[in-house]
Parts: sequence; structure tokens; C-alpha cells
Amino acid sequence: MNARFVAAGLLTIAALSFASYFTALELDFHYQDDYRLIKTAMESPANYFFGNWSGRRGAGGFYRPLIVLSMAANFMAGGIDPFGYHLTNVIVHAFNACMVFLIAYFLLSSFPAALSSGLIFALLPMNAEAVNWVCCRTDLIAAAFILASFGLFAVNSRSGKSWALALSLMFFILSLGSKETALALPLIITAFELFNGRLKERIRAISLYFAVLVPYFALRYLSLGALFGGYPLEAKDVMVNPVLGSLKTFQLVFLPFRQESVPLYLALMSGILIACAAFGYVYIRRKSPGRFFYFALSWTALGLLPALPILPIGLDLKTSRLWYLSSVGIAWLISYVVFDALWKEGGRKKPAAILILAVFMLYSGFFLLKANQNWAEASNMVRSIRAGALEIMSREPEGSTFYFCNVPDNYKGCFVGMPFLEPPFYSGAHSAVRELPAGSARYYVYESGRFRQSSLKEIGDNRFLLLSDDYFSRRKFERFIKGFTEN
Repeated sequence: MNARFVAAGLLTIAALSFASYFTALELDFHYQDDYRLIKTAMESPANYFFGNWSGRRGAGGFYRPLIVLSMAANFMAGGIDPFGYHLTNVIVHAFNACMVFLIAYFLLSSFPAALSSGLIFALLPMNAEAVNWVCCRTDLIAAAFILASFGLFAVNSRSGKSWALALSLMFFILSLGSKETALALPLIITAFELFNGRLKERIRAISLYFAVLVPYFALRYLSLGALFGGYPLEAKDVMVNPVLGSLKTFQLVFLPFRQESVPLYLALMSGILIACAAFGYVYIRRKSPGRFFYFALSWTALGLLPALPILPIGLDLKTSRLWYLSSVGIAWLISYVVFDALWKEGGRKKPAAILILAVFMLYSGFFLLKANQNWAEASNMVRSIRAGALEIMSREPEGSTFYFCNVPDNYKGCFVGMPFLEPPFYSGAHSAVRELPAGSARYYVYESGRFRQSSLKEIGDNRFLLLSDDYFSRRKFERFIKGFTEN
């Protein structure tokens, strides 16, 4: 294929990625994680290279120094203007979409199939959270390094060039410093060579990726005090989430919007699962799909593996960022199956393949637009909360204690939370903020310029200020407080 066609494909995919997420450039910071990452980025690199993502040593959790480093780069370039942080996210997502195209083209030698996979990846609504929420660049940057590492591994596998393997290992190391999702890569390249029928020949190269994990886990242990970390889990989560969370993949692909009716959702999901199972059975029986089909399927499954215990179960797109790496395999699968089933047959089936992919992209693009609109509304809520909080604080004497209650956790699955009103995010406030989760509302305390833990009882027994505007229900919350204090 002429290099001009490849360049045109890359430009098309990049342009679509930016066009799809232009609204992200106008968003604010969301929830606590954005603010904490930026605060950590302002500290010494030793804190986050030898500590967790919030700069604490021996605290367990997540080891992601390169993400904090990217925040530091944004802070040095543009301070606390959200624009630069969101622009970085969109750029990385566009890069990933281009890599999806390049890898597919390298492995399939089919420009139409490769192009459609890149376009599908750029438009999948399940990726809206990863792109719109600044702190979710963990998924974006990790995926970028994983894709680069795998692409170079594939080059080495086909050509034997040692420089490609060396660079691949370097990008794998960088991916490990971005998010734990990268632990799936050694398994992905193993599946790749297994389906290529070259596993025995390539076992030495594959073993290098597993060998890298030894110093990685050693560094994690020294920095975090634990080999593994993350969210606390109950036994039921470990048993239920991997099953129902994995099934949610079909919802995110085919029903990528907030579900309002549980019975209707269950009926639609049952129909989708049955249809996909029936189609898969017929397709595999009749077509005997090639190795790329099974590899893409493996990528989809293995991309979810590190997150299986925490896969969310819900009726919206909340925490769909956990599917970002898997969505690469999903884009490849959809494109490959359509082209393998119809395009290769030629004749009248070629227009049918184009029509199916065009309809799916329009469908995905429509719901991506809706998801982005929800993030824009969540961002407006953040700004409204900040303005209301500052207005309340301006009326009280310096050193006062403020309790801000009924702040929403999310809007239709898009995170909100209380904006930080401390330097550098706001230099005029003389206090700090801490989220105090309790019951069904959110509680925040400002006192003496530093974080302080509180309780619902304390809020009920003392004077508190309630943020109130179109987004909040004053009466509902006052009933909640009254019922608590009476009991």
C-alpha cells in the first residue's frame, strides 16, 4: 500500500479523534483524583517514584510515577489551566487510535480493515470516561506504551530485528510505570505467538517480558510496602464482579448509554448475548476465521484480566475506563469479522460491509456525543459548586469551619465531587478540603487550612452550610440529617 494512503489514514483517524472530543478541551477538573495528582506532581519526583500516586511511601495502592510525571509536565507548561491537561488526554487517545490502525495494517495487510478498526476505536463511547477525565490518562498513557511495545514486538517477530525487541522492552517498562494494566502484555504477546504457531521459537524473547516483572514487583514492594494493592475488596466482589463485569462489555459496546429501566435493560442484554453467541457459533463454524480473530479476542479478554476483581456492575458508563485497553481488541474484532465475513466475498457483499461499519460508527458516534455532553454538564456542576462554596466562604470570618453537604458524587456516571479550594487551585481560600463519604451524600470539611476527618454526627450537631442550587435537593438532605439526629 502506498505510504500516502497510510498517511491519509493516520490523518483521518487523528482528525476524527480530535473532532469527537473537542468538548473535552473546555472541561474542568473532576473529583479528588485530578487535584491530588497535580498536588503530588508539584512535589519532589522522589515522592512519586518511590511512593504511590499520591506521593506517600509504604501506603499500598497504585504505583504510577509516569502519570504523575505527565501531570508535572502539564503544570510546568500551563499551571492549573485545565485546557492543557485535557489536550494531553485527547492527543494520547488520538495516538492510540492511530496505533490501532498501524498494528492492524501491519498484521492484516488490509488498508480498509485497518482503517475501520482505528475509526471504531476512536468513536467507542466506552472510552469517553478515559478521555474526558484528566486522571484517567493512566489508562490512555499505559495503553499507548502497551501498543507501542506490542507493535515493536510484532516487528521483531516478523523481521528478527533486535533493535525492535529492545525498544519494545523499554516501552513495556514505561507502561508498568503508568498503570498495572500493563501486566497483561506478557500474556498478550504469548497469545500472539501461540496463534502464529511460533510459541516455541519465541519463548526466549517472551521470557524477557516476564523477567522484567521481577524488578518491577521489587520496586513496588520497596515503594508501597506490598506487591499488590488497589481498592479494598470483599469476597463477594471477587466472585461476582469478574463474571457480571465481563458481561458488561456487551452493554458498553451495544448499549453505550445510561439505562433507565432495569427490566428493559435485562431484556435487551439477554437478546444481545444470545445474538452474539449465535453469530459467533455460526461464524466460527462456517468461516474458520484466521489467527487474527483469535488474537483480537484474546487481547479483549486479557486486557480486562488485571481489573477483573474491580469491574463495575451498573447501568451507566461509570468506571468504563477499565475497558480502555480491551477496547483495542474490540475494535479489531468488529472490523475483522465484518471484512472477513463480507468484504472478502466481493461482489454485492462489499457495499454491505461498508454499510454495516458505517451504521455502527454512526451509532457509536451518536452515543459518544451524548456521553461527552454528560461530561460537559458534570463540569458545569463542578464550576457551580466551586462558585457556591467561595460565595459562602466569603461571607464568614477567616478561620471559620465549613461543612459542605449534599455534593454529588457523579452526574449520570460522570464524576463530580468537591473541587479543591486550596493552593494552587484557589489562592484565596484559607482552608483545605477533604471528602467524607457517609450514607448517600458527600461531606466536606474546611478548617484551619488543613485536612480534618469528621463525621455525620458532627455535622448534625453543629451549624453547617448546605450548597444549594439547581443540582441539589435541600429538603431531601435536611430530612436525611433530621432523621439521623433523631435516631
